[in-house]
Parts: sequence; structure tokens; C-alpha cells
Amino acid sequence: MQWLRPVLDRRHVAYAVVAALGLVLLELGDGAWGLVGGAALVVAVLVWAADLQTKSVRRNDVATLRLRRVETDVKALAGSAAYASTTLSAVRTASEQARRAAESGGGSPSAADLERPAGEVTRPRVLFVTSNGSGMGHLTRLMAIAGAGREQFDSVFVSLSTAAEVAALNGFPTTRVESQGASGLTWAEWNRRFARVMRDQISAHRPSAVVFDGVQVFRGVHEAADEAGIPLVWVCRGLWKKSVPREQLHGWRDVVSKVIVPTERPVLPDTTAAPVDDPDIELVDPITLVHPDGLMAKDAAMEHLGLDPSQHHVLIQLGSGALGSRAAQEAAAVAAVRELGPRWVPVVFRSPLAPDRDGGDVRIVREYPMSRLLKAFEFSVTSAGYNTVHENLRLDQPAVYVPDHNMLADDQRARAAAAASAGLGYLAETEDDIVRAVRDLSADDRRHQMVDLLGDHHVGNGAQDAARMVADMTMTGGRPGLAHEFFYGVGAEQK
Repeated sequence: MQWLRPVLDRRHVAYAVVAALGLVLLELGDGAWGLVGGAALVVAVLVWAADLQTKSVRRNDVATLRLRRVETDVKALAGSAAYASTTLSAVRTASEQARRAAESGGGSPSAADLERPAGEVTRPRVLFVTSNGSGMGHLTRLMAIAGAGREQFDSVFVSLSTAAEVAALNGFPTTRVESQGASGLTWAEWNRRFARVMRDQISAHRPSAVVFDGVQVFRGVHEAADEAGIPLVWVCRGLWKKSVPREQLHGWRDVVSKVIVPTERPVLPDTTAAPVDDPDIELVDPITLVHPDGLMAKDAAMEHLGLDPSQHHVLIQLGSGALGSRAAQEAAAVAAVRELGPRWVPVVFRSPLAPDRDGGDVRIVREYPMSRLLKAFEFSVTSAGYNTVHENLRLDQPAVYVPDHNMLADDQRARAAAAASAGLGYLAETEDDIVRAVRDLSADDRRHQMVDLLGDHHVGNGAQDAARMVADMTMTGGRPGLAHEFFYGVGAEQK
């Protein structure tokens, strides 16, 4: 009956044949009634059979289309499963790296915790969000808090930093998002898209709290947390320049659930370090990633870096240069170290944020966190960023501080000057200052004197207190009303 299929598309032809036979009937008269009647009956049967065949073919076509759609869905599911398998494999790799780091002194979450599916909440999970900044301070501070809280909650990261991969390599599931400046979008459009990213991340990971580190809380962050009905904690490094707007911080209760300010102890009083005077803002000791017990021994650190133990090495670490070149200061520091004699060797640290460039005859190192290797160096010539200064203070590292005046918010000069005033470092604002300070610290007795003084000024690590506050917020600080339930899909069918 395959020959009938054309009739489906040309049924009008069959009807025309019947009409033609009717005309023949009129012309031939009664004698043709039998012939015409038989022909009409044949044509009617043919049309009926063709229609029946067509309906069967159409049903088969629909079934075939449905089968193809199912096959496509299965392939998509298989692709998703393959992607999930690849992601899990990457997490396992990061977890193994984190396990090795933990065994060597730098704690990280366990592989078992990281491999648990995002939707399976067996204990609180915290979503850490960092702005990009000009260095790695925001990301490093939140990693310190996440590490300190690993026994109390699981941690997931969303970061605008181009060095976000360091969080993943330390065992934390991490998503990197382009900053507004890198994206080329307007602030309005970028905020709208970032809000969507935040909603997706909250929906996927179901955190009990969100922690943000930056100078201003992005609208997308606080709107997404508010819609989900979960607490938002703002970790806000202090010592802002006077020109930085403080309106959002003054009105923080309308934006976040809690503000935590890492202080500048022991070099500056809390009243100076805090950007605003508010008794409800939580002040904690300086937050740093590396603890003294996480330092590599001197011989091990030198071997790790491939340094000659018979020589004296000076670490030169003047920042990422994201907001302006520090090449002149770096060159002055290198020259000053070399002038000390052949046994003195400058070693220049390059930030993961800094572009690759040839160091010529200068030894270049790229390590993170660099502070765990400080025992390999006699002293440092460094920027006066928050993390660097407070790691040096905590780890008893003599240093020359060269403030970066290009920082938009951070008052590095005030920090460096305070450390120098307390005898815990040198302030160097010019190339001549660098030369003089390097010469002074090359003297063994001066370095030993500063190390002793540093040991007398130790304060605690605020990461533990901050982690405890965050853990408390996961238990008591939420607002789990209808918004929280609907956002996570509970009761979605009732809408």
C-alpha cells in the first residue's frame, strides 16, 4: 500500500476523478450507471484506505519524534553526568592537594566534605564572596576564616579575583566571576548579572550564611541573600583613607546582618583602624592565613625554593602592581641588596596577579602563600598591605615597608608608619629610604633586636573569632521565613 501515500498529499486529485466520473454519467445516460457507480466505489475505497494509511504513518512519525527527543534528553543527561564526573574528579584532585597541605601544617577541608553533592546539606555551609581588589587580601582573609571554621561548617567560594584558583587549589569549591571593570559592562548591567550568579550559587549550594569581603557590598550580594532569607556577614578591613565613602558602612543594618572588622593590633588602636565608630561592629584581631606553626623550617624552605644555604637572601615583595608600576622601587631594592656584598642575594616575589615577565639575572619566585617560606630570608622589602604587614608581625619577620600610594581605599602609609614607630619595621617612601633601611637590617644585631621586639608584640589570629561568629550566624542569624523556603524550592508547588 506504499503507493497510496501520495494520495495523502493529493487527495483533491481523487475527488476530481469522482467529479469527472459524475460528468461522464451525465453524458452517457442510464447505461453507464453501473460503470460509473463501480468506479466511484473504487475511488471512495482508495481514498478511505489512503486516509487510514496516512493516520498510521503520522502516528509512527510522532512516536519517532518522541523517541528522538528522549534520546536527545538521555544524551544531555549523559553529558551532564560526564561533566559532573569531571568536576568531581577536579574536586578530588584539589582535595588531595589540600590533604597534603594539611599534613604539612596548613589546614583545609577534608576530601569527604568536598565530595558531598552540593544539595546534600548535612551540616552548615557558608558561601564566601570576595571582591577583586588590587591584590589578594580579600581572598586570603576569607580563606583564613574558612580554614579556621572547617570543623564547624563547609565552605564554597565565589570570587572576582583573577587569582581565585588558589582557593580551589586549597580544596574549596570555587567559582570565578569577571569583575565589572574586566567585563566591560556598566555597573547597572553588571550588578544585574552578578545578582543572577548569586541566586544560582545560593540555590545550588544552599548556604546557611553568606560572607562578603570588600570595601562596599555589591547590590547583587545583599539582594540575593535577602531574597533567600539567609544572613549576610560583611568582613570589612579597616584603615580606610579619608576619601573613601562611608555611607553604606554607617547604614550597614539595612544591608547586612553583621560587620566584622579585622583590626590593626598591635600597631594601631581600634578607634583609628575602624572605618566608623559603631559599638555593634565586631572588632577582631588581625586575620592572617599562615600560623607560626605552619612555617617551613629554614633549611626546608631554602631547599623548596632552590636557594643556596651558604648565602643570605632578602625577599622583595612589592605587590601586584595592579594600580601602578612598582618597578623603580623594586629595582632600588634589588640594587641595595646587591651592594651589601656577594653573599647577599635578592629574591623577587611575583604575585599570581602580576603578569609574567623576564626577571633577567634576578631570581623570581611565585608561591602562595609566600609567608610560609619566610624563614628562608633574613628580612623582607615589602609593600604595606594589610595581609603582608600582619603576617610579618605575627611570624617575626623584620621588614622594610614601602607603602603603595596608589591604593584606592587602604591607607598603607599609616600602617607602615605605625609599624615603624613601634620599632617593628622600617618606613621607606623613597628609593634612598629603601637603600638606608636595607643597609640597617643587614646588621645581625639590628635584625635580632627587631625579632625580639616582634615576639613581644604578638596578638591572636582573628580568623578563629570570625569563624565562630560566622558559625553562630548559621545557627541563629538567619531569617528563614517564606522567602527562604520558596527560594530553596520548599513549597514551590503551593504557589
